[in-house]
Amino acid sequence: MKKKMVKVMGLGLMMSLLMSTVSMAATPQGAELTSTAVESQLLPASQRKSMSTLRPETKGEAMATRLSIISNEGWGVIGAQAVTTMHIPASWGMSTIYLDRWNEGTKNWDLVKTYEKEYLPQDEADGELTSMTYTVLITDQPSDYYYRIRAIHELEYIRNGHTYWEGASTETEGLLITNTP
Repeated sequence: MKKKMVKVMGLGLMMSLLMSTVSMAATPQGAELTSTAVESQLLPASQRKSMSTLRPETKGEAMATRLSIISNEGWGVIGAQAVTTMHIPASWGMSTIYLDRWNEGTKNWDLVKTYEKEYLPQDEADGELTSMTYTVLITDQPSDYYYRIRAIHELEYIRNGHTYWEGASTETEGLLITNTP
């Protein structure tokens, strides 16, 4: 009986080793990272910029910092920026910016536009992907509304022959975009 138990355990161990695979997290549309339900406050009309705050305890193995910024550039222009820096070079990266507008009727944020940019090491001057900065000037949205930016920062890196994925989200507070200088 003891021999049979050892055989079964050995076979189970061998099967688990043979069938192990590297799994990576993903950020499908509709996941928590992309939810408009994230709460944020509406800033005073005099404020011209809002920047996300970092939470150091959520830094990753490769991802060092991530930041999202929204600014009132004047004349109805919205400045949006997603910034990501890495501890180690990445093999791939993606920045996604979600522009939300405050809906006064429902007292909720509505997603109005999405912007994405992919990053590859070969596109960098030195051939290493160690930071990603995605800046968008948005001119096709109505003024005199509150807007905010939510950003998804994603990257892949290779360590010891394995590919790993990291992702994080940031969001700004609501900023009034005006049609004045």
